[in-house]
Amino acid sequence: MQHSAMVQGKRLPTSEEVARLGFRALERGQRVYIPGWKNWIQQLRPPSRRGKRPRAVAA
Repeated sequence: MQHSAMVQGKRLPTSEEVARLGFRALERGQRVYIPGWKNWIQQLRPPSRRGKRPRAVAA
């Protein structure tokens, strides 16, 4: 995964960090934990628009 262009140059959390954050969220009673502000923004979009780029408007 480290060699993928999608993640090159980005700081990814270690498995220990992911486990710690997930466990802390579980202790607080959260059923779902979404790390990172970009991921939060993305999950706010309607399901039909997730993962799709905005359409260009022709003039």
